Amino acid sequence: TIMTSHPVGYHYDVVSELQRTIDDVEAISIKIVSDLALHSSTIGEIAMILPHISAQTAAIKPLLVSGSNAQINFEYAEKFALQEQDTLQHVRKQEITIQESSSIIKEAIEKARDRLRSFQTKHNGNQDDDPEMIASLQHETASLRATRESAALLLASIAPGTQHMARSLEALKVQQHELAKSLALLQPQADASHHHHHPHPHHHH
Repeated sequence: TIMTSHPVGYHYDVVSELQRTIDDVEAISIKIVSDLALHSSTIGEIAMILPHISAQTAAIKPLLVSGSNAQINFEYAEKFALQEQDTLQHVRKQEITIQESSSIIKEAIEKARDRLRSFQTKHNGNQDDDPEMIASLQHETASLRATRESAALLLASIAPGTQHMARSLEALKVQQHELAKSLALLQPQADASHHHHHPHPHHHH
């Protein structure tokens, strides 16, 4: 008789079940990594824009007339930027947690793969029943299914955060643009009124 490289019958079902579960978790894991990359780059962009906004607000603050519309808008903008700074730190912490979970999922996949490989090596085409080994594969499958559930939940949790951060990023870009406009309006006025305070550099020669 020709021996197949796959255990036949019952063994084969246990093996294919585990293989299928590994593939499922692997697919989710790959998606987690790519979604997390998008999440990271969105956070990175926010982290880059915030210092610019801080510099703009610092430049505008002394130029505002207190109680004016401009000042009220400005305070709102300043508050929003500070709030985003806090959110950013919180989201960064969350991201580290997600990365750790993602690593645990990858480890679970590797462990299941090893288990499967050693089974296939040991039972290469021979059908002696190894109830212990089969039980251990079934156990591996059950445990990996639990991992699949938590991986799916983890995956589902990433995108809403990314969308939220993407909206914040858009709002911050608009704000940066508005602040630049305000600064362009306020600065010439300020320069005109402070003109006599600024000696020309030539005085020093």
